[in-house]
Amino acid sequence: MLQPAKPSRALTRLRRSIATLALLAASIPVAGAVLSLGSAAADRGGTAAHGNDDAVTADDSGRPGKRLGQGNGDLHGANKDDGTTTTDTTTATTTAAATTTATTTAAATTTATTIAAATPTTRATTTTAAATTAATTTTAATTTTAATPPPPSPSADPSGEGLPVGDLAGWRQIFADDFAGVNVPLGSSCGDGSGFPHTSAGWSAYPYPWHGSPAWGTYCPERTTSIHDGLMDIWLHSEVVGGTLMHLIDAPAPKIAGYPSSNGQVYGRYVVRYRVPSSFPMFHVSWMLWPDSNNWPHDGELDFPEGETDGSAWAFMHWMNGTDGGQQYAYSAGTPVAGDWHTAVIEWLPSRVTFLLDGRVIGNSTDTARIPSTPMHFLLQNGGSFGVSSPDSTSQGHILIDWVAIYARA
Repeated sequence: MLQPAKPSRALTRLRRSIATLALLAASIPVAGAVLSLGSAAADRGGTAAHGNDDAVTADDSGRPGKRLGQGNGDLHGANKDDGTTTTDTTTATTTAAATTTATTTAAATTTATTIAAATPTTRATTTTAAATTAATTTTAATTTTAATPPPPSPSADPSGEGLPVGDLAGWRQIFADDFAGVNVPLGSSCGDGSGFPHTSAGWSAYPYPWHGSPAWGTYCPERTTSIHDGLMDIWLHSEVVGGTLMHLIDAPAPKIAGYPSSNGQVYGRYVVRYRVPSSFPMFHVSWMLWPDSNNWPHDGELDFPEGETDGSAWAFMHWMNGTDGGQQYAYSAGTPVAGDWHTAVIEWLPSRVTFLLDGRVIGNSTDTARIPSTPMHFLLQNGGSFGVSSPDSTSQGHILIDWVAIYARA
């Protein structure tokens, strides 16, 4: 099954310019802004008031670096990008932001726990050592090898906030992992069976040599993702694979009850504690709920956090029964992707979708007709920046994940 087509780079750049100028001209606050995206907004100059100080309308450039149809489909299929482009001609209607609901998270121990079919199992804790790796880069006529900068040395509690273990009011925990006592070094090559995710029972990932969107990114979990010191460490970089320079990306996916026939569910709560230590260009974070049906955009999509690794973080709700990828609500988190430790939460219910960052609601929709309502699976997708046609082989950086917790409705 081919992925949905993505818009042309020229159109994306034009839309980005229009929306940026419009937002600046209107002096609209960034934090908590709500956007409903469609091509008609560009015709209206990119902004419109809707009875809410934070509500605006913008074209698809309001979603910096958004890559439409980026899910690559079922983890077990052979789905790849079709490389086609399309122009957004669908007008997206708008709705004002609804009431916000804050949800509290109980602190708990940092024992790694994976829960399947409501039966908890606890991993033993051991001491691990940080893995060191080498990146191979190629210039016009030469190939060189350079050591990757090591990630920051973690403390006994890497992020200072422990993994929540156990049920919450209205939620039943079905997955929890803080990577304690686990050591998975980088594999020796793409496809190496000793690397991630082959030795990680609770995780899967898009396999090598699938391509991302844009297609210059190549999924290679074995050479990008390691587990050490209580952290999942995703290293986005370029190196020579089989004599060819490749720009390596990864999309880890936690396995929940029902996997491998399905690792999705209808409604849920998804929490990730993460940090991008320093900004770096050319790559894009898009952690999402993607429809098990692969019927996109019809069955919608939820994304948070999403943004360039050297840009700002956003949240998005693509509409149920959508006919175009631009039909979505967008919310600015008001913070860069890189920097401090953050806790990102997606709460997906029939009555609302709420996005929280560090306990602060940054977006909320109660537009029940447009809330996705079919099974979706959680995916920590990290790919290339949409709009980059000539990747820089020297750009590289780390994405650190302290823990992941997933809940079903109680």
